[in-house]
Amino acid sequence: MVDGIVSSPYRRAIDTIAPFVAASAREIALDERLREREGTFLAAIADHIAAAEACFTDHSLCLEGSETGFETQERAWAAIEGMLQSSYALPVLVSHGQLLSSTLARIDGTTGLGRWRSMTTPDVFLLESVEPSTCRVQQVWPG
Repeated sequence: MVDGIVSSPYRRAIDTIAPFVAASAREIALDERLREREGTFLAAIADHIAAAEACFTDHSLCLEGSETGFETQERAWAAIEGMLQSSYALPVLVSHGQLLSSTLARIDGTTGLGRWRSMTTPDVFLLESVEPSTCRVQQVWPG
């Protein structure tokens, strides 16, 4: 049974988990490290997608006003490690597609681009710690 819910402070993440929170009578803890990648707003959707794809391809790429992919991975990974080392037996972390895809790429050795492109939103992934420094990730519910 889920015993903790930690979310990005962004409204769309909170709204996504709100029905589960209401049904489970749990409270949401907010964690800034789960927020979406910092970046400049690109009005044209094609420009936004092209910029995201470039960032997935090169995790060291830093667009103006943005974090690198490596910086976002480190930030989100710190939140994940905190949960893995916590007293929670089955916590839920709520984040955003680009951040999640980039961070899970750290586990499976991909760029994360394929996962991001195939997300249906919301998606649920199970992350299991199988050894002290090894994790396994599995998509358990596509949105």
